[in-house]
Amino acid sequence: MNDTEQTAFIMVFEDRNGAPVYSGYVEKKAMATIHLNPNEYLFVLPGTKIPAQLSTRKLPFEQVDSRFFQFLHNSYIVDALSPTKAKLVWKEVNGVDFYLLDVNGALNK
Repeated sequence: MNDTEQTAFIMVFEDRNGAPVYSGYVEKKAMATIHLNPNEYLFVLPGTKIPAQLSTRKLPFEQVDSRFFQFLHNSYIVDALSPTKAKLVWKEVNGVDFYLLDVNGALNK
């Protein structure tokens, strides 16, 4: 659930050569279902204005602020002991601070 006024860019991947990378956007106040497996990493980045032409060589948003770069350093990993279903809420506090709330403890930082 993206409970913010920003769009969330989500990327899921494994840390190994040749592994596929999955990504997508969750619009503000929207919900998405993402399937995560053990040893997969999750990035969630805030931003606005999705580019008309997406490129792997450019940022996933046309407009970003310091929060985007702050979250570039935050990745989460799913381990073998994680619940099989993760409930995540991307929450905004006071229009400034963003938090990824892991409701059932599925992710490790």
